Amino acid sequence: MGAYIKPEEVERARQIDLLTYLRQAQPDELVHKGGGHYSTKSHDSLDISNGFWKRWSTGDGGKSAVDYLIKVEGFSFQEAVQKVNSLSGFQVWDVRPVQRQPPPKKAFVLPEKNGDNRRAVAYLRSRGIHPNVIQHCLQRNTLYEDKNHNAVFVGYCNGQAKYAFRRGTGGVDFKREAAGSEKKYGFSIAENKQAKVLHVYECAIDLLSFCTMCEMAGRDWRQEFHLSQGGVAAGSKNAFVGAALEEFLSSHPGIQKVYLRYDNDKAGREAAEAAQCVLRQKYGIETEVRPPRRGKDYNEYLQEALKNLQNRERSPIQISSLRAAENRTVSNTVKKQGPMR
Repeated sequence: MGAYIKPEEVERARQIDLLTYLRQAQPDELVHKGGGHYSTKSHDSLDISNGFWKRWSTGDGGKSAVDYLIKVEGFSFQEAVQKVNSLSGFQVWDVRPVQRQPPPKKAFVLPEKNGDNRRAVAYLRSRGIHPNVIQHCLQRNTLYEDKNHNAVFVGYCNGQAKYAFRRGTGGVDFKREAAGSEKKYGFSIAENKQAKVLHVYECAIDLLSFCTMCEMAGRDWRQEFHLSQGGVAAGSKNAFVGAALEEFLSSHPGIQKVYLRYDNDKAGREAAEAAQCVLRQKYGIETEVRPPRRGKDYNEYLQEALKNLQNRERSPIQISSLRAAENRTVSNTVKKQGPMR
């Protein structure tokens, strides 16, 4: 049994949020991600902001440094309290907790558009996305380039933009939702309102990658629904399936089958299995988990297929046979879902 901890010691430790603790205990471990967001060198899926923390790879989260030490670092409760209280500078014995008012929700405004979309298009082409898929999104205003030359992916509700995700195109790994975005309205392709099948992805690039693979295989990807979750979190089999997916199912009650095309890593597989269980039990929807057959995600899978086309010696016969082989590979990925009408 651990040492007895006085109630006032527990109260003192629990007043220390994680960012305050790390600045005092491990300042070299902190990584500033931009704005009010921080992570750490040891746990890059950790997000610290607005006095709270969330570890997306496991679904753990909380507010205090004590919660973090227990859930992430493996400390016992007593050890965590003693660890936090052992640091100097936390003189809060006689200070009543400050009642913080939540910051007012920022109004959502789309990032200002650039005069053209050249850099965004060039970036997506460098990721292997087919011109037809890019043009489809540009024409429907679900994709554009902003003044900072980010590719912006837009989610709508009844024709009104409600969500925007920005991805850097200039070699910097910039990924950020626009302020005020409502995550339940994810980036999607939903042209055929009578579609019965929904494909769900972790991010917009993977969505576009799978549509590109369908384009390569001669399948009409526009005839089924495609939705980006904007990230997923692993969890138990009773886990929340995600705001974007719940909202999409609510507004499209005719969906009969869902393909979860999350990343082929531990977090993606766990999140997909959890969501599959909820979709089957709560919604009664037939659901299949379909990670990419090769690579971590569908964009890696796509780029590998394209690289195979580019890096071999080519003669007219070789090109024809190679493309046929790659198209067979792509077709094998999508054929079990039935014909894309």
